[in-house]
Amino acid sequence: VFASGNLGTSTTPRADKITLFVGSVTAVGMYELGGTTVNKAVYTALDGTGNLVNYNTDATRKGTMQITTYDVQNKVISGFFTFQAANATGSVEFKEGEFQNVPFTQ
Repeated sequence: VFASGNLGTSTTPRADKITLFVGSVTAVGMYELGGTTVNKAVYTALDGTGNLVNYNTDATRKGTMQITTYDVQNKVISGFFTFQAANATGSVEFKEGEFQNVPFTQ
């Protein structure tokens, strides 16, 4: 499952975006983010010079995605997430993210 976009943290004029990747989802449940190349979270933001930078989960900075609605017919999911992510210049943490009726691809 791949979901990208608002995911509870509305896209701001700065073009911030959260993307959540989970390799195999077949039902509602808890999925770990980070620690694998398949399940991960990426936070994309503009740096101070206007360049896009990515913060990624990894083996030590992880999180979870709790899927509460998995609608295969309409290809939308809802749920909650939390994760820590980093890059070479810093780190970010999302503690109480929520997403509702976000389209997904398989």
